[in-house]
Amino acid sequence: MERSIAYLLVLVSIFTCVLSDAFGIDDQVNPNVHYGTFATPSSNVRPRFRYWVPDASVNLSQLSFDIADAGSKGVGGVEILGYYLYGDLGYGGENAAQVPTDWTTYGWGTQAWRDIQDTALQATKDNGLIVDFTLGPNQGAGIPTPVDDNGLLWDLASFNITMTNGSFQGVLPGWGTGPFISASVGLVTSTVNETVINYYYRSPETDYALVSTLDNSTLQDLTPQVGSDGSVEFTAPTSSQTGNWTLFAYYLVHSEFRECVSPSDVNTTAPQSPITDYVQNGSWVVDHFSTDGAQLIVDFWEDHLLNGSTTKDLLAEVGSYLWEDSQEFNQAVYIFWTPELQNVFLANRSYSINKYIPLLFHSQTQLQTQPWYVTDEPDGGASHVTDYRQTLTELNAMYLSTLTEWANSLGVQFSAQVAYNLPMDMLENMPLVNGPEIETLGFNHVIDWYRQAAGAIHLAGKRILSTECGAFRNQAYFQTIPDLLWDVKRSIAGTVNNFILHGMPYSGDYPNTTWPTFTTFNYDYSQMYGRHEPAWDFYSDFINYMSRMQYVGQTGVPQIDLAFYLKDDNFQYFITPYGSNDLQEAGFTYHYLGPQNFELPNAYVLDGVLDPDGQSFKALVVQGNASMTVLGAQKINEYARSGLPVIFSGGIPSNISGYEPSASGYINMTLNEIASLPNVHQVGFDSLAQAMASLGITPRVSVSANSTWYPTWRKNASSGSDYISLYNDATGPPIGSGYSVGNVTFEASTTPYFYDAWTGSTTPVPVYSKAGNTTTIPLQLAGNQTVLIAFLNTSAPAPYLNSTTYQYPSSGNETNTSIFVTSLDLTPLLASNNTFSSPPSPTILGPWNLTIESWTQPADTFDIATTAIKTNTTYPLPSIVPWPSISASLKTVSGRGSFPFPRPHFHTARASVNGAQLPPLDVTDAIADIGPYLTNGENTVEIVVATPLGNALIPVWGELLTSGRAPDMGPPPVREYGLVSDVTVVPYVEVEL
Repeated sequence: MERSIAYLLVLVSIFTCVLSDAFGIDDQVNPNVHYGTFATPSSNVRPRFRYWVPDASVNLSQLSFDIADAGSKGVGGVEILGYYLYGDLGYGGENAAQVPTDWTTYGWGTQAWRDIQDTALQATKDNGLIVDFTLGPNQGAGIPTPVDDNGLLWDLASFNITMTNGSFQGVLPGWGTGPFISASVGLVTSTVNETVINYYYRSPETDYALVSTLDNSTLQDLTPQVGSDGSVEFTAPTSSQTGNWTLFAYYLVHSEFRECVSPSDVNTTAPQSPITDYVQNGSWVVDHFSTDGAQLIVDFWEDHLLNGSTTKDLLAEVGSYLWEDSQEFNQAVYIFWTPELQNVFLANRSYSINKYIPLLFHSQTQLQTQPWYVTDEPDGGASHVTDYRQTLTELNAMYLSTLTEWANSLGVQFSAQVAYNLPMDMLENMPLVNGPEIETLGFNHVIDWYRQAAGAIHLAGKRILSTECGAFRNQAYFQTIPDLLWDVKRSIAGTVNNFILHGMPYSGDYPNTTWPTFTTFNYDYSQMYGRHEPAWDFYSDFINYMSRMQYVGQTGVPQIDLAFYLKDDNFQYFITPYGSNDLQEAGFTYHYLGPQNFELPNAYVLDGVLDPDGQSFKALVVQGNASMTVLGAQKINEYARSGLPVIFSGGIPSNISGYEPSASGYINMTLNEIASLPNVHQVGFDSLAQAMASLGITPRVSVSANSTWYPTWRKNASSGSDYISLYNDATGPPIGSGYSVGNVTFEASTTPYFYDAWTGSTTPVPVYSKAGNTTTIPLQLAGNQTVLIAFLNTSAPAPYLNSTTYQYPSSGNETNTSIFVTSLDLTPLLASNNTFSSPPSPTILGPWNLTIESWTQPADTFDIATTAIKTNTTYPLPSIVPWPSISASLKTVSGRGSFPFPRPHFHTARASVNGAQLPPLDVTDAIADIGPYLTNGENTVEIVVATPLGNALIPVWGELLTSGRAPDMGPPPVREYGLVSDVTVVPYVEVEL
């Protein structure tokens, strides 16, 4: 029946039980942690800001204000990080900005720094938030200790000489450099300048290097023959082979890589007090491959940072994570080493690493020597390098486990960006920490790469997969909320469920620093969240959206269709093992698991399902180019014989991980034996979606749409509820395009509801159809839009329209018993319902007046206390265009603009009707129901849009300073701000279901 005619204001965006209040130490799913509700999530499940503190000289009252201010915008807390001019890297140190304070007094780890932490703990408690503290290993957070401490980061000093006539008698080259590690000899048969692939950092790069080939049969370990004075004798055996016999010698040395630079070494504009103890002498990176390195952190924190009268109690009450950032010390060493590496290698690999050490000095770190040494083995000796990296992984496991146990003893958890920048197996060590973290920058925003981290974490039952999110180059003060949420939504598609936003700087005065505020990374990386941003007062809209997405993302367990087997020894860079898009287009979800993950308690098969209490994988895919281990083959054999479908894609693999000659025959025999089982299948490498369909393996969410929609499924077994997010990826095309329609079939038969993460509302899905145990919902999604659907057990399901041809908008245009239908939507409904007439056609509104509140620099460029100088101007607009197109004077203006009607926008917007604020607007599909707010006669609709600050900085770019250092790059280009296309008022009729 027809009830009423009202109006939708359509903004077609061109973008697109009793639980503990404490965070606690339970890192598993379904923890005893207070979540709040979907509408109002608690601080425990909200995103947090990374909060940069320049150094310990900052005003403690201002620090407390910043934490409270962050909390008022909706975040759950902050992650405290002492910036210290980015430590000993290019952003800091003596060649960068000048230190403007006395770091003898205000350095990292001093009493002043402990005061920072204690103040942050109290401010966190006062505002009902949670807080993380960094343990290292970059920026200021290292460990102050004497320079020769055995827990500090190690390196090897390398020496080699070409022996005359293949003979040597004397003292090893470099003797006395440090503790002796090894000596070896080998015949170099050739040295040529070659094109090589350098794998040390994030993505393989083509390079040129001298490559020397060693005859493997001639390699000898001379270490046992070296005398206490370094003397050794060697004469090469008679051979017809030509070449140069080379003697290699290696010694253990400290890297001496600092984080907080010593006051005695800094380039400074402030007098530095005399150093009287090691705590005042800066901080160092510790050994990440031993318990000694971890224990050095534990001891310093216990003795110097946790020794306040209330510090530990407050930490247990409001602390969430003690946490390690990315390991950015790969430019500090030539090779990763630790005193016990040789012994552990020998014990775990069953041969000595000594004669293969020359092969390790390339593609491990940013410091590389030439020539690159390889052997004449078929793989060039790569299997020995793999064994070295596997040993590093095992040593790093001891380090991570020590810190996890210690953090838990304090009543908090340990988080780390596991294996970031290190040549190790990330999948193996991810489960060892309470809160594994990745980084959207390092993972290059690629959904498949997130999946490579996620599988092992979820198999271990971890509740959290966290990410450092939002860092983009050349975006400081320019990043928009739609751009940030693009990053967030792609992460969620990879089952990331905890976001640390990068970042919020201290907002108070700091020496030699101009307005707007202390700015990290020399004005390069985004973002500088805080009170100097015109949109700051509106951030709660998108932060509440993220909080609700996190609430759902941390509920129950993920449900994943497929597991891919993956063994890799180096995640300094990533590859995409399955590059085709067909699985994603069909709706399949998949994660990656390594052989060591198969030893986790949940890694068993029941009723043909792997991890039946968790991800519930329907099949295991083993690619023909995979690197196999004995353990991997054993477990695949076990799973296949337990009924799990095993799919060999592109053949049965024959590659072996590491040097294990006896393993090849066993692995080949084991895998070929199971090939005849009825649940084991061999298919091609590509077109896996088609192959899965032919085998009767279907996704939980089957998608039929005209673009790629990424589903993510969380199952709450205790309540019988399922939560599915669908993300319409519009990466690549211009922002604002990518509108898509499709039908989605879910393996669920309970009642579907829309969960609106922008408003916190929940309403029944009004249009769908059921068939057996499945539900099909027709949907339309804007580019980069995410819709959240819950399937709930309800005693009285709401009425619905049984249809799969009417793609109903998922923007809240419904009640519990009705839907809103416009003239744009009527055609599919009129065929079955002729009891109402068509509502009026849409109307485009205008012309308008625009009032701009411009934010500019104070007269005193060093006045950071002033948020901005604000001035208002008004512009009549015959049509809506971005601000720079309205007037040349607006090209370098940032601030807030007040329109008489809501419009699509570049950053943030809040709309009101007759003075009543509308619910928050989805930045990808800005539709608001204004019907309840209208009155007879004239109505006033107004929107306030806020911009990033960036354009306002362009005229003063040459005046900007942070700690006396100007931006590294020149003025950025003008960005378009404001509202950018027509507002449409769309009448609707409310139709009872």
